[in-house]
Amino acid sequence: MAAWHSYNNPPSCHYLSQMNDKCQHCGALHWKAEHLSKSTCQRVYFGGCCNSGKVELPLLSPPPCDLHGLYCGMDQQSCEFCRNILQYNSALAFTSLGVQQDDVVNWCFGPDQWVFWICGQLHHWSSALTTRYSYVPSYAHLYLYDPTTALNH
Repeated sequence: MAAWHSYNNPPSCHYLSQMNDKCQHCGALHWKAEHLSKSTCQRVYFGGCCNSGKVELPLLSPPPCDLHGLYCGMDQQSCEFCRNILQYNSALAFTSLGVQQDDVVNWCFGPDQWVFWICGQLHHWSSALTTRYSYVPSYAHLYLYDPTTALNH
């Protein structure tokens, strides 16, 4: 029965410092400790982004018109979508984000500038892949159901 109890042993705080080392090839920001061993004081190389210029990805194709309309539109449906985008993402994910969100900052820049400012610790909630019989399935549980059955929940 212990597997059904909530995990309540949070990790201690760990500060990673600032990501202020920029890849000279793609501009991605890194922590100093992420540089490759072949780096020198004059030339710093990173492998976690473009592998020091060896990987070039093509630009993304534009999203479908309906999805673009949800992101960029000014109608009520678009505003509702943008206001609740994190909740929609969590509902379709295997984990949900556990964080105290600062909505004053997150919404003060307007709909075209995305800011996600949090206060305190950031963690993910995940649950067992099966539920007790008395619980209504949610999140990852729904991936294990037949699609028609999942829609009923």
